[in-house]
Amino acid sequence: MVYVANITALDYNRRERRVSPVIDELTDFLRDRRDPSAVVPLSIDFEQRLCDAERDHQLEEYLAINGTHTSGLPTLLEQVYSSLKAIHYYTVSEEVVQSWVLRRGMSVVDAASKKDVNIARYFIRADVIPYDEYTAYDGDRLKLQMDGKVAAEGRRYVVNDGDILEYLHHPYPSPF
Repeated sequence: MVYVANITALDYNRRERRVSPVIDELTDFLRDRRDPSAVVPLSIDFEQRLCDAERDHQLEEYLAINGTHTSGLPTLLEQVYSSLKAIHYYTVSEEVVQSWVLRRGMSVVDAASKKDVNIARYFIRADVIPYDEYTAYDGDRLKLQMDGKVAAEGRRYVVNDGDILEYLHHPYPSPF
């Protein structure tokens, strides 16, 4: 579970220097109960200001002036994904890059079934590229293969957060 502590924009933007007493109390309460839940400080007021600045095309200017003032939503999303034990993986084709959500610890066949159950049924293997490697090579598949960055993995491979998967499968019968 994740608890969101809505604090003032002033306290939120000073959170590195001083922690809010409310957050301290909530964290202590959860620790006493042996509750592993995370407490994420967030200022709804500040998030609204960022949205307004973005809508008015002034967000870049605001962030240039106030470089330490950043949104808390990425931290909140990370904590939610962590508590749900969820990861992202990607499939890439010439036309589309698609992101998928999967529970941590699931196999590549489980990931294939998210895209199409027939791919999972007729699965042969998956070519796996870590996201960091993919971006380092600017997505050049040939260079990635030549440098040995593409791993051919079988049915038991456990998908990692940020993996890019390309499925190889037997052709499956047409329903028509």
